[in-house]
Amino acid sequence: MKKHLLLPCILCSLLGSAQTTLNKANGNFVEVYDAYGRPLTVKNRNEVKGSPMLNDKWGKGTIKFRNKKILENALLRFNLFSNKLFYKVDDMEFAIIDPVSEFSFSYEENYEQHSVVFRNGYPGNTNLASEVFYEVLSEGSRFQLLKHSYKTVQDYYEYGRTPTKIFRHASELFIYDAKMQTLALVKNKQPLTESVPVLTTEFAGTDNPFGKFKSEKDLINLIAKINNK
Repeated sequence: MKKHLLLPCILCSLLGSAQTTLNKANGNFVEVYDAYGRPLTVKNRNEVKGSPMLNDKWGKGTIKFRNKKILENALLRFNLFSNKLFYKVDDMEFAIIDPVSEFSFSYEENYEQHSVVFRNGYPGNTNLASEVFYEVLSEGSRFQLLKHSYKTVQDYYEYGRTPTKIFRHASELFIYDAKMQTLALVKNKQPLTESVPVLTTEFAGTDNPFGKFKSEKDLINLIAKINNK
């Protein structure tokens, strides 16, 4: 396996110790990025207000690599802008570049604890679609409810002030059919059967209300119910 550890010249003196530490992490090397998901070898652009991260505080979790290796008890943060997973070693922050299939961790936000599971490998219309990480909200033998959370950089205007740029958060819900290997976008003002027609033909019944859902929690419960049929 070809391995890389990309560091700017000012960090060359740290390369030896960082490489030694990361060799212990199942041999998976990483690439150094700044807090905005940009390579440190690239000159930083103007600052963007806000954070590109899902979690500003580090959370402890597990990484599953495509080569079947597993790294446990890792300090992790996920960048929703760059779709990159970050890993902390001592006081250094890295972005993992070896292929990851799944990661999970717990983190604190606004004094509340959150536990998340992210996975990639799902179908899409682009060559990089399989690299996109989705949060797995509900999972069964047939259907998975997935959430694609992401952040974009947009212009922000305030009266009498120079325009700035900020990170804006957005998300979409999808249903993955493991049998058909299809990924369908779910719209909150549309009956579920319009997004996933197979629900009508294979799971029809008076006890399955495939109508409009009012919340993400409602949809999680509905997918769980369908999977238990």
